[in-house]
Amino acid sequence: MGGLKCPPHPPDLSSQLMSIVDARDYENPMLAQYMSSDFQISNGSDEDMSAMSLKEFLENMRQRGAQQPSYNFEVVSTVTDIDEGHGKASVWVTTKVTSYYGDGVRRDGVSRLDWMRKAGGKWVCFKHVGMTGSGALLEGF
Repeated sequence: MGGLKCPPHPPDLSSQLMSIVDARDYENPMLAQYMSSDFQISNGSDEDMSAMSLKEFLENMRQRGAQQPSYNFEVVSTVTDIDEGHGKASVWVTTKVTSYYGDGVRRDGVSRLDWMRKAGGKWVCFKHVGMTGSGALLEGF
């Protein structure tokens, strides 16, 4: 029996988008579908990766991938705070990062992805913040 299909929610979308970026699948339509064109990313400790648009973010990721081909990250866990009434959500993501500081080096990272719900119930990620003290930005994204 078919049931009602719910639109994807921020925790699942966060993991999916991060996996797409980790796979360097920058043309994947989910990125444009679920990330705002004015997507912002800030990190504090890695200003090279700050971006004020989705286009700029993806270009920065392409450059990072070219400079550090063995760099990757995987989502370990998410914790979500959703305010359905205001259509906002924050997803805290813990990741395992490999080869950011050198081949074979692994460490943990923490990031926060901020979401807003658009008309029709679709969630869109508009901001990523890498937590200072957890290392550089791409320990999450």
